[in-house]
Amino acid sequence: MRTTLTLDPDVSQALKPLLSRSKLKPLINDLLRSSLGINKKKSRTKLPTYSLGLKRGIDPVSLNKLYDEESLNDFK
Repeated sequence: MRTTLTLDPDVSQALKPLLSRSKLKPLINDLLRSSLGINKKKSRTKLPTYSLGLKRGIDPVSLNKLYDEESLNDFK
């Protein structure tokens, strides 16, 4: 979206020190995102993966189903 923005003098004055480190467009976008609670990066934390040490051909999903079935048999 493209728009014209007129800043109040106090806002303009507060932006001046920040403009020495950044250009106006990304600065305004970052400030708006921050105030609106929007995360610029939608990064997901990658969790480490570990080998289960299963032999080739063993399906871990099938093992979970088998475990669930056996657990239900314990309650009967």
